[in-house]
Amino acid sequence: MFSDVLVNSEENVFFYLRPLTYDRHTHTNEFPLFDHFFRHDPLFSRGNTGKAVVYIHTGGTGLLAEDIHGQKGSNIVYNDLDLDQINRLPDTQLHRNVDLCIINASQMNPLIKSVIVCPSIIYGRGSGLFKRQNITFIKLIEIALQQGKLQMIGSGEATWNNIHIDDLVDAYMILFNELRNVCRSDVKPNRYLTTGSEGYYFVENGRNTWKEMFEKLLEMLSKKRLIQSSNVTKFAWFFGSQSNATAQKLRKLGWKPSRSSLFDAFDQEIDHFLSEKNSFVFSSK
Repeated sequence: MFSDVLVNSEENVFFYLRPLTYDRHTHTNEFPLFDHFFRHDPLFSRGNTGKAVVYIHTGGTGLLAEDIHGQKGSNIVYNDLDLDQINRLPDTQLHRNVDLCIINASQMNPLIKSVIVCPSIIYGRGSGLFKRQNITFIKLIEIALQQGKLQMIGSGEATWNNIHIDDLVDAYMILFNELRNVCRSDVKPNRYLTTGSEGYYFVENGRNTWKEMFEKLLEMLSKKRLIQSSNVTKFAWFFGSQSNATAQKLRKLGWKPSRSSLFDAFDQEIDHFLSEKNSFVFSSK
């Protein structure tokens, strides 16, 4: 369930990056299980040694999602500088139960400095050794090629933010360096670097409706003669919720996203998908 990455260990502090994977249908009735885990987790118990523990957790802006079935949602845009707005979210929101366990652990031990990074829809090709492509648009491309069209829930007016993978990496590096500084007695912490219950950081650099995303993707597939029609039809499908956020805290810390926009990256997303698919077919023969 958990995959720890000890990013760095210095004389007086441990640095951890831990993405958490779990069943997306897990809600607050399992909260005691997660809470028990974090209370007894060796990672967090390191704080009992007198050394600080810096913990960077990956959540997501699914935390903010409105289940509106593709229709036009509210005008709420969550701002990570408005912590009261975030902490008023119901415990039943996606990711929230695990977030609360992390927050509770940091409140129990002041040596634990935790932050929760919430990326929006990630696009672009990663530079790691495995899983270089995001699941969202790979799945859409796969469905479009299988069916010759994309089926959209509702009118497609619901909106989501997005972020290029390389801009997201930059955000992690800025947070990591700022957290290193906060653990040094000779460095004054940045006022926008907050942890624990105030440690939410949204990551976004654009916002589009699902209809805009579907239409642009089909337009690119049609231009490449991979499908015959660029029409989007209405049908029940996963992509119909809404999540709107603005990443103010990271920008205050000096983060400047600069990579290509989502739509500019679609062409590469399609080419990479076809390249990897053809490579797999060839290697499996």
